[in-house]
Order: sequence, then structure tokens, then C-alpha cells
Amino acid sequence: MDNSVVERISPCEKAHAIKSVSFAVELNKPLGADAFLEISSLHPKLKDRLPRKIESTAITVDLDVSRGMRSRTSSPELNGLVFDRLKPDGTPEWKLDVGAPHVAVFCAKYTRWADVWASAREIFAVVLPIILKFRYIKAVGLQYIDEFTWAGDRAEFRSGYLFREGTEYLPNNVFALNGLWHNHHGFFSNPTGSPQHRLLTNLNVSVSDREDARVISISAVHRALLDDLMTDVDHPLGEGGNEGPIDALLDEMHRLNKSALCGLLVYPILRRINLKCGAA
Repeated sequence: MDNSVVERISPCEKAHAIKSVSFAVELNKPLGADAFLEISSLHPKLKDRLPRKIESTAITVDLDVSRGMRSRTSSPELNGLVFDRLKPDGTPEWKLDVGAPHVAVFCAKYTRWADVWASAREIFAVVLPIILKFRYIKAVGLQYIDEFTWAGDRAEFRSGYLFREGTEYLPNNVFALNGLWHNHHGFFSNPTGSPQHRLLTNLNVSVSDREDARVISISAVHRALLDDLMTDVDHPLGEGGNEGPIDALLDEMHRLNKSALCGLLVYPILRRINLKCGAA
């Protein structure tokens, strides 16, 4: 590929194309107000890294049709929490999002996998012991969003500048297009290691226009669907310096994400974002 073409494709960061990464656990049942109250009280332990706290509340309305549609409204109860740190532009740099059926840590300041997961892991280590007093874990998830922009005439962009022709992750017709398109592709892969699970990947690729640039976005969502609920409330992240089941699942999904990008992107772009692939 001509170097002038490669130079017109810019990853969203100098060293990589990762716009954000999110780590999540999904719970077997929604959390109740009592759980949210305990989690909210943990904010002082995380305030140095996540200084802002946002509480969401909800009210319940019970209708009694048998008595002429009489209603009874409950007092507002906590049903969601966010602890976050903002960038200068007001968007989250790091965020802990505790919803009724899930707990997620979001990072928009990616450096290296080991460092980012270590930071997210410390946040999970504070809140999971409380959460697992009330609920169990049914799935673990990892989402990467990679983003590139094309400089110059939008009509000159071709999918083959960024993506491998013949890749198993895209239909062939996108390589003949010079306009906008999107492709959503989901598949299960053979998992390795424990705990036993099914591994679902949703790979969503889009070419869109934003302001004065053509933007190419890759969203990869990986979910380890556990065969059995994770009920080890004491050591989901391991103990004594050893990795736990959540670490193992996320490591596996991280490797799968790298493998998918290696099969999706052309070599000059892989080199541009410093992604090393075995066969590249």
C-alpha cells in the first residue's frame, strides 16, 4: 500500500487506535436499594481516583384496579450509581457504573492492557465484595472501541485501505463501496480454561461521517457466558497475588480481541497502531 494512503489514516491516539475499553460483570438478578446504599458508602475509598458521585433514584407506583385505580407511590430509592473522573472536555476519563443488573468500569485513557486492567481491577476489588453479598455473577464482559479517521476527500476512501480483503469478519461487497456502511457480526468461539463458559463476540464495524472527517469505528464486545453462576464471593479476583476467575476470563477475551484485529486490519495499519500479530 502506498505510504501516502497510510498517512491519511489516523488512529485516535498516537500509539494506538483504542478510544475506550470497558470491563463488566453481569449479575444473576438486579440489585436492590439496600445493596446500592452499601455501595454508595464505599465512595470515600475511591474518591481519589473517581471524585464525582452520581446517584440515580426511582419510585414505584402500585395500582389497585379492584379499588378504582387507586395508587400507592413509594419513596424514592437508589437504583443506580456512577463514580467517575472527567476529562477537561467534561467526558468521563474513568468511570464505575453500577446498574441494577451489572457493574462496569470504563476507561477512555488507554495505555497498556496490563496497566489499565490493573487499575480497573483495583476498583472492582473495592465494590465486588459488597455486590457479591447480594448477587452472583452470570457473565463477564470486555468491550474495545477502536477508531480511525480518514483525512482528505471522503469519496477517495476505500475499505481495502484499512481492512484485509477476504477477512472472515466482513462481507466482500464492502470493498467495492465508496460510501458509508456498517456491518454487525456475531459468533461463538471455542473457550479455553476455566470457569466453563461460552464465549460470544459481537464485532461491529462502521464507516460514517462526522464533522469534516470520515470515521471508521470498530466495536468489539466479548462476553463470557458462565455455565454456572460464579458464587465464590470471597475470591472472584483471586487471593495471595494469584489470578482469579475474572482475571482469566478477561485475559482470554483480550487475546481474542487482538486476534480479531489481526484478522481484520491490513499489515501497514497494524504496524501503525503497534499491534504485533504472529503471522503479520
